[in-house]
Formats: sequence, C-alpha cells, structure tokens
Amino acid sequence: MKAAMFTYMVDLTDGAVFSEANNIEIRNPGLDSGEDIYTAMYTLLDEGIATLEASTGPAPINDLYFNGDKESWIRFANSFKLKMRLTTRLVSPTESANAINAIIADGRFIGSNSEDMEFTYGTQGPPNESRHPFFTGNYITGAGAYMPNFMMSFMRDSSAVEDPRMLYYFYRQTTRDPQNASELPCNGDPNYPYCNIGQGYWGRDHGDPNSIPNDRNLRTVYGVYPAGGAFDDQFADVVDSNNLGGNGIHPIMLSSWVHFMLAESALTLGTNGNAADYLETALRQHIAKVIGFFPGGSPGSANVDAFVDDVMTKFNAADDAGKLDIIAREWLIASWGNATEPFNTYRRTGFPSILPDPVFNLGPIMRSFLYPENERTTNTNPNFEQRSTQDPVFWDNNPDGFIN
Repeated sequence: MKAAMFTYMVDLTDGAVFSEANNIEIRNPGLDSGEDIYTAMYTLLDEGIATLEASTGPAPINDLYFNGDKESWIRFANSFKLKMRLTTRLVSPTESANAINAIIADGRFIGSNSEDMEFTYGTQGPPNESRHPFFTGNYITGAGAYMPNFMMSFMRDSSAVEDPRMLYYFYRQTTRDPQNASELPCNGDPNYPYCNIGQGYWGRDHGDPNSIPNDRNLRTVYGVYPAGGAFDDQFADVVDSNNLGGNGIHPIMLSSWVHFMLAESALTLGTNGNAADYLETALRQHIAKVIGFFPGGSPGSANVDAFVDDVMTKFNAADDAGKLDIIAREWLIASWGNATEPFNTYRRTGFPSILPDPVFNLGPIMRSFLYPENERTTNTNPNFEQRSTQDPVFWDNNPDGFIN
C-alpha cells in the first residue's frame, strides 16, 4: 500500500518527499525525483513479496481487501509492478518488456474477477457512515453530480448493440427530455455537441459553465455499479428508488484492467501473448463483474457476445494506432469509478480519441498536478519549487502539445 501511494504521487506530481520524510532531524525535507521513487518502490514491492512468501505467522484480522490471504497480496503486488512497468514503457522499453514478461511467466498476478483488489462499502448511515460516497452524494437528497454526456452517448450509440453496462452505470430519474432552457440551459446552443442525448439521459457537457437549474430529481445519477445505487429498470426519484443502499466498491486493481495492460504491452512492447486475446478477456471479465452487481438485470449472453464481437471486429480491422485507441477507450469505460489509470493512459498514449473538447476553452490539459501550497509555504527546502501544470512527469517524454 505504501508503494502504491508513493507511485500515485509520482504519477500526479513527479517528485515527492520520500528519502528524508519522517526524519526528526530534517525539518524541511527535500524532494526525491519521480524516477528515484519508482526505483525505490520496485524494491519495496519485492521486499513485501519476499516477506509474504517467507511468512508463517497468523493472518491479520483487519484486512479489508483480501481477508488475510497473502497470495492475494502477492498477486496485487505483481499486478502493481506490471502497471508501473507499463506506465514507464516510453522511457525504459527494454526494461519494461523484460519485467512484464517475467510477471507473465511467474503467473501470480490478478487474473480473474474473484482476485480483484477493491474496497467494499457498506450500507450503514450516520453516525458510522459506510456507504459509497457516490451514493451519499446522489441518493439522499437528490442528485448532486452530473454524468458525462459524451460517455453516455458513446456507450449507447457507438455500437450496433448498446454497451451491456449502460443500465448498470447510469440511473435515469425520468424518461422525458428537458422541455425548455430553464430545465437545461444549453438547449439550442450550437456550442454544445451533446447538451441532451435523449431518452431521459440528463447529463452535462465538458466545460459547461452554465448555472445549475432545479434538476436534482431529473438528472441522471450513478447506478448500481460501482456506487451501490439503483439498476435502471424503473424511473423514480432517487430517494425512493430500489437500490443497494450504497453497498458499492472503489475499484483499485481489477483483473480486467490487468488484461487491458497486457493488451497494450503486447501491442506496443511485443511482450508475450496476443493483444486481441487480452482485450477480449478484459471486456468479458469487466462486463461479467458489472452484471454481477444486479444479476436480475442481465442483458443476456447474446447481447454481450454481439457487443464484444463488434469491438473485436473493429480492433482486428484497425492499424496499430487504431488498436491502441480501442484498448485505451475500452479501458477508460471499464475504469468507471477510478480515474487514475485513464489519466496515465491519456498522457502516455494520447488515446482514447473519443474524449470531447470542452464547450468553452479551458486551456491545455494538465500534464501534472501542482504541489500543495501549504507544503510550499511551510517547507523552506530550496529544491521545493512549484511546478507548472504543463511540466510532464518523468515517464511522459511525449512532445509539448501531445494532448489537449
């Protein structure tokens, strides 16, 4: 978990306080480079695996992820190393390829849905709140967020068969469309590519600066996956909907994601295995996981097969750039509930191409995040200089303007 958190910090800000952290004699610790921290995290992960392999003691009693099963933690550690090696493939392709092939050969990585790394929420309300924050933010007093129009439109309309996860991801509170600009301010504005996609899907376009109308009981909200909300087989106010009470998950490392990683790796690094096979496995695993949250709403195996066949037909007909675009796109859709890897993938590959331009110019997309201002004002170490949001992290060697 320590290795994961430091890796995430590097992925967002490149440098971080690491080697001088928690040293009482160093009041103003300096930043370690992202590359040095990645190297240290490989060592930390290997040490953790070795410790688990040698351990004969009792399992921990408060393991909220794997119930004390050390083999599951080893699979997670190896899967996380795979994620790190794929992330850094642009700057160390040979090392990445060799390390990924070694992980594949070892075989101890998250390979099935039953092995997924995720945090599971409960149904307990205050004072001991345990429900998914997507649920508490949208199912208590009405919708508090907007769903992305582009994603709802793509999942519904881009294939001859609607994405089987559509009714699990999104819950509509109404079947009607907005009637005037007071209900949806973008109505009739040509600057908006979507505004309203119809069939009761009330979302928002990226970069929409309009004020928020009184639509809390009309706009589409998070569904049964991953928020523990409602399956979209009825239309009612979210407060009254039949739902899982917030018993959702926060996905951290899923088997489907591992197979998306292996697909990208096989395509770009030539690692062992077939990219198409990995992609199909990833799709089928994630669809099965989502359907498992509400089996009674199953879209049927024929519809699942038709959807997967459509994606795979397009993949097999595409050139390498098109194949990478499809992998990134399907990985983005399967990452619903955790945006970490899509952000990394976009900076690494420039895909998926389906991402819409904002309605109004928001400036260039961030290549990295800023350091916390309170850290900079209290830490006087001279190497703690603020970075620009256009400064790439160490593993992103793409040219300026690569993403927008």
